[in-house]
Amino acid sequence: MPQSPLHVPDGYRALSEADLGPFLATTPLAQVLGGSPADWTVREVGDGNLNLVSIVSGPAGGVAVKQALPYVRLVGESWPLPLSRAHFEHLALLEQDRHAPGRVPRVLHYEPGLALLVLELLTPHIILRRGMIQGVRYPLFA
Repeated sequence: MPQSPLHVPDGYRALSEADLGPFLATTPLAQVLGGSPADWTVREVGDGNLNLVSIVSGPAGGVAVKQALPYVRLVGESWPLPLSRAHFEHLALLEQDRHAPGRVPRVLHYEPGLALLVLELLTPHIILRRGMIQGVRYPLFA
C-alpha cells in the first residue's frame, strides 16, 4: 500500500462541526460565546479551496474558526500543503493588526497543533468575491 504524501504532525486532526463546540469549551473562548456547547450553533461556511471555516455562535457572541488542512480541500490528499501556513497567517494577522488596528479580524486564539485560528467574527460581512460577482463596487479596494 503506498504511503500518503501528507505530513501530518502527531495530534493534528481536522475538526468537524461536531468537534468544534467541545474543543472551544476547553479554551477561554467559552466566555466569548456564553452558555455551553449545547447552546452554540456551528455552521461550516468555507467556500474556498484550502481551509475549513466555521462560524460558531452562542448566547453572548460568535467567533470564526479557520483550520488549515494538510491538502488542497478542492482536490484532496493528492495535492498536499504544509500546515505551517496557519502559523504564518497567525503571525501576519498579528503584525497587520499592530500596524492597522481594526482593519483585520483580531486573533482570539491560535492552536498550533491543530493549525487552527479563532478569529473575531466580523458582522455584517460578505465574502468579497460574492460582492464583486453581485456587482458591488469597492472604491477603496486596492
